[in-house]
Order: sequence, then structure tokens, then C-alpha cells
Amino acid sequence: MGLLSTAADAAVVLFSLAVAAAAPLIDAQAVLPRRLFPAPLVGLHRWYATEFGDYLAAEPPGFFRGLVWLELLLHWPLSVATLYGVLARRPWAGATALAAGVSVVTAMSAVLGEFLVSGRATHKLLQIHCSSARTGRVVFAGSLSLSLCSAPPGVAAMGVVSAAADAAVVLFSLTVAVAAPLIDAQSVLPRHLFPAPLVSLKRWYAREFGDYLVARPPGFLRGLVWLELAFLWPLALATLYGILARRRWAATTSLIAGVSTLTSMSAILGEIVGSKKATLKLLQMYVPFAVFAVIAILRGLCSSAPRGLLYCGRVTNVRLRDVMYSVHRCKLPGRSYYLGMKIWESGI
Repeated sequence: MGLLSTAADAAVVLFSLAVAAAAPLIDAQAVLPRRLFPAPLVGLHRWYATEFGDYLAAEPPGFFRGLVWLELLLHWPLSVATLYGVLARRPWAGATALAAGVSVVTAMSAVLGEFLVSGRATHKLLQIHCSSARTGRVVFAGSLSLSLCSAPPGVAAMGVVSAAADAAVVLFSLTVAVAAPLIDAQSVLPRHLFPAPLVSLKRWYAREFGDYLVARPPGFLRGLVWLELAFLWPLALATLYGILARRRWAATTSLIAGVSTLTSMSAILGEIVGSKKATLKLLQMYVPFAVFAVIAILRGLCSSAPRGLLYCGRVTNVRLRDVMYSVHRCKLPGRSYYLGMKIWESGI
């Protein structure tokens, strides 16, 4: 541990504490009846919307409601767990912090995309949301280092369930790897950059499935597509290679891709359902992506969960008949030391 690790821990703790307090007390007012909240909290929410000109908080559109529901159902429990995990030095805290950070970065991409395209964002509003986005990136970077460096490598559960999860994540990653640069990118890049058959394919899809978001992409969808091209697409390629090549880090990339996709799908499905323009065919197109995202998250969490307890240095008072250790020699520039992982234990 060092100064950088301590700073990362502090950033994750402050961020998790802010979400743990704000999500149920302030943000939840966008989707729950106001009568459920004390008058001072309702007044605080209204003051913020007026003072900063936050029209999304004042009159939440569908995509914003979808993000808030995800925050309450996924992000808030993750933040509470992360807060406890970091303070109690639990090895799984890196994974929960990573998931929370990715969710915030994805949600901020949708919100900032809406602000920039609508032209209704004030300077004060952009400042506060850009600060949130920067905080999310800091938490993502810090939690990524915690996830990769603090927790021991996991041992993925083998069997039919594991193989099915791998197949689902591979199919999901392959779809993103192909669709992102060829189809989705047409929402933010000039059409003349794409071959005519691809442009026609996208128009046919929008007309056949009644996807008005693809036909005329709103601001939040443009923000999500930019994030998909810059972040999710290379991540999908890495996950595809990592699973097929049996790389240990595939669990981390699978977790990141799953959380980012689930956050995006929450915004999209919230908009579609809230606008009451959803058709059965359109829902059948988007819901499987949300299901694949959940599978990717579960695969990432189960594969990266530590199955042992790391120790470093001399071990005393160990009953060898109860505990079996696997010792690995680790080399760093200028030094070497031994790490032991408790991989089996009985009678404790």
C-alpha cells in the first residue's frame, strides 16, 4: 500500500458515501411520490433544480427515470457494500467499486449528451455534472487498480453453467464488436462514411422495429453511442479474446462491459417505456441485451471473487492438517518475495 492506494481508497469512500446518502433521499424523488419524503428534502430538491437550472431533475424524462431506478436497485446497494468493503479491507471491495464507477461514467455520458445536444444546460449545471463524471472516472481508475491488485485471482466455477455463461458473454461481445462500428456509429458520424448497404440496413431496422431512437437519435443516446465507440467496443473485443484464450482478466472486462451495457439499457428502456411508444418487437430487441448484461456481470463477479485469503510474509501457528497452501514466488524489479494463498481449508 502507498500514497496512491490511500488516495484511491479515500476517493472511493467519499464517492460511495455521497451516493449512499443522495440516492434514497434526493434522487429517488424523480421516480417516487413526493409525499414519501420529508418537506425539507423536497424543498432541497426543488432548490437545486431551480438554482442550477437542472430541467432533468425538475421534470425527469423517461431515460432519466430509468437511470434513477437503476441507481436505486443496483448502484445504491453497490455503494453501501463498497463503503463497508473498503473500510473493512474486504477483498471483494475492488469489484463492487469498479461496478459502481462504471455505472456512473455510463450514466453521466447519457446525461451530458442530453445537455450538449439540447442546448438547455447552464454553465453551473455543466460544472456540477462534469465534476460528477470526473469523480466517476477517478473511482473507476482507483477501483480498477484495487480489483486487479488487491484481490487474488479467482477460480471460475467449471461446468455447464460456466460454459453457458461464457457462450452468452461471447455472443454478446461479438454482437457489440460488429454492430458498434458498423451500425450504431451512424447515429453520431456522417452517413457518407458508411457503405450504402449499411445505411439502408439501419433505416430498414428503424422502420421495421419502430425504433424512433435510432431513426432520430436524442442527445442521451448520442452520448451513449460515443461511450460505446470509445470504451465499450474495445472492451468487447478484449472480453471476446480473453474468454476464448482463457485469460484471467476476462472476468474484469466482462464485469465492466456488463455494468456499462446494463446502465445504457436502463436509460433506453426507461425512455421507450416512459414515452409509451414501445412495441413488442422493439422490446424484444432491447431486453435480450439487458439479460446478456446481467449474465456478463454475474460471470465477472463469480469468476473474480476470491476463493482464498492472501498472506505475505512468515506464517505461524498453522495446523497443516487443516490448511493446505499454494506458494508462489513473485518477482518485482530489484526484489522478490513469496505470496501464499490459502486454497483449501477444513474444520474451521
